[in-house]
Amino acid sequence: MRRLINIFSSWFRVDTRVLSLFRIFLGIICIWDIGRRYNLIDVFYSTSGINLSVGQSFIYAPQYFSLLHSFRSSEMMTFFFLATFISSFSLLVGYRTRLSHFLTMIGIISIHNYRIILENGGDMAFNALLVWTFFLPLGKHFSIDSLVKSFKSKVEHKPSDLNESSDNNNFNYYHIAYFGILIQLSIIYTYNFINKTGSMWKDGTATFYMYELDTFVTSFGHWFASVINPSIHNILTNSTVIIESISLLLILSPIFTYYTRAIAFTFFLLFHLMIGISVNIGLFSWVMITGLILLVQTKHIDLFKQFISCFAKNRYLVFYDSDCGFCHFS
Repeated sequence: MRRLINIFSSWFRVDTRVLSLFRIFLGIICIWDIGRRYNLIDVFYSTSGINLSVGQSFIYAPQYFSLLHSFRSSEMMTFFFLATFISSFSLLVGYRTRLSHFLTMIGIISIHNYRIILENGGDMAFNALLVWTFFLPLGKHFSIDSLVKSFKSKVEHKPSDLNESSDNNNFNYYHIAYFGILIQLSIIYTYNFINKTGSMWKDGTATFYMYELDTFVTSFGHWFASVINPSIHNILTNSTVIIESISLLLILSPIFTYYTRAIAFTFFLLFHLMIGISVNIGLFSWVMITGLILLVQTKHIDLFKQFISCFAKNRYLVFYDSDCGFCHFS
């Protein structure tokens, strides 16, 4: 029974360092999303711009949560965007992480849902990640909160105290919300595979037609399309279908998790990176790359640390005035 529990524990176990790294990228995405919409406040969001509201609401029409229904004027909309920006930055640096995460989640979802006609798949995935990860300790490392906690938990009165290590080698955290994230990612890729029913996916020309969308293609996309041939297009199209078709197995496999999630992370990272620099389709690629960070496991981090240690084997001596309280505290 214990062996069975250990096998399926990978569905609920996440490294707290991975969560903290995810928090940093999530904060960047939040700030990026607010920044790209800020200049459009008077166009789409305030009463000064385009009226996208429905004239008559149907009693059975879906009601989308948004605090922006109470912020009509351009000034109030600007205030709301700036407040969400501040909470996003607070989330990025990990200050009052749980509170800033809650305020950012409410703000971002309100902005997305206020003009649902402008929303795309990237925004929906964005909202889902914000909600699922709210239940996880994103500020346990690499944050102001963790720094303040370390100062309070251990007071170093003399120089020798600074050399005493207080590292906690147990970085595992178990929560059902992490399992929800794995299911969310699996569903996104699986349904993308299911919906690839067009003839261009069968004859291997889908990526060719993607690079023909001049309205969306970036300068890199134009260059890349000019140097690849039909065989490369065929390989890219078929590899996309194959990797998405087995995404459920790669992400949720309870055995050989170290390898399956490494494969999923690597292939989907390259997949989204190519789309992100090739076409302008909002933040979908960058949101998904941020979500993929959560597939990284403790063994992957340990392997990376071993690789880095090959280039940093020397120990360092720090000289400072021990009679200076500020120097000692620093």
